[in-house]
Amino acid sequence: MATGSLIKGYKMRLFATIVVLFFMGNALAQPKLMNYRVWSDFKPERVGDLYIRIENSNFFDNYEYSSPHAVGQTLIGAWGRIMGEYYFNEQLKMQVGVNGLKYTGRETFSNISEWFSVEYRPYPKLHLLLGNIDYYSVLGLPEPMYDPTLFSIKPINRGLQIAFFDRYADAKLWLDWEQFIVQGDIFQEIFTAGISTEIKLNDSISNWGIIFPIHMLGRHHGGEIDNAGNSIESLMNYSFGVKSYFWIHDVKLVSSVSLLMFNDITKSYRQPFIKGSALYVKSMALYKNLQFGGLYWTSDNYFAPHGHPIYQSYTSLKPSQWFEKQKIIAIQSDYHINIGKAAKLFIEADVWYDLKHKKNNFSTGLKLIIMEDFFVRKIKKQNP
Repeated sequence: MATGSLIKGYKMRLFATIVVLFFMGNALAQPKLMNYRVWSDFKPERVGDLYIRIENSNFFDNYEYSSPHAVGQTLIGAWGRIMGEYYFNEQLKMQVGVNGLKYTGRETFSNISEWFSVEYRPYPKLHLLLGNIDYYSVLGLPEPMYDPTLFSIKPINRGLQIAFFDRYADAKLWLDWEQFIVQGDIFQEIFTAGISTEIKLNDSISNWGIIFPIHMLGRHHGGEIDNAGNSIESLMNYSFGVKSYFWIHDVKLVSSVSLLMFNDITKSYRQPFIKGSALYVKSMALYKNLQFGGLYWTSDNYFAPHGHPIYQSYTSLKPSQWFEKQKIIAIQSDYHINIGKAAKLFIEADVWYDLKHKKNNFSTGLKLIIMEDFFVRKIKKQNP
């Protein structure tokens, strides 16, 4: 079986890669999506105060792919939201507002929708979100599972999120309900659900550490009350890895290697294959506001509905282009400039070399992200 033989063949390479990385060092500070963090911090000292909050991202991203399995694109535009933010007490926060997404060169907005989010923290280490959820800043999913481009084209997510944070372990569970149906609809319901966990062998505040990240992500098309006439599809992606990090003066070095798997558990065969796997090794260095490094990717029939296109074996945009095995090396870099406390400018450049097809692929990007709170008035005084 292709998947079984690939996993078996990884055993020695996986062990060797871990040993090498632990001694060579790399600085995977955190995935790009977590760098873009716009979600407001929980501030219980604001109980009884009404604030207006603005969150905005202005983006210009260009993706040029020569590999036959990927489709390039240029994204230029902006999304923004304005909301009222209020703390009922030290455990409960509510945000109500509006969100808009517009691409440059289009006469109308691509999306205008409500923004409604409730955050409840019954305990300092336990967080519950309902409504619009903090999808990007806490998940830490690898790019082959979740494409950072989604930050620009899908800035809102709705559903449920539960997060637990501890000294030696973090766990997040979420449900993003993307399409709701009622009786007789001619389309299917769509939702994404996942679990993301990090187990830490030592204190996270140490200047070195070893972490075991585990991610599970599923996307479902289905429903029992629609008239779409399509079969049910449930696709699962898994990632099991090990990561080490340490500091050398002002440089943070981190090492990571992950085994990723794909499984169509409903055997819908909407893709040319129903199982696959991949090995993902990433190596970068972080110095102040600069990240730079490289990665290696090898896969056998890998597919992720939300994943970065360069790592896929197949795309529905080119159904005739299916490549069972992929091998890619890449260099990635990004630099950000803090513009006071309210804004950040991100400058990014990535290059991927497709070893199978001997093709160069690259992307460049600019993002100006703005976040600010404005005090409006005190609604009620805290109880003495």
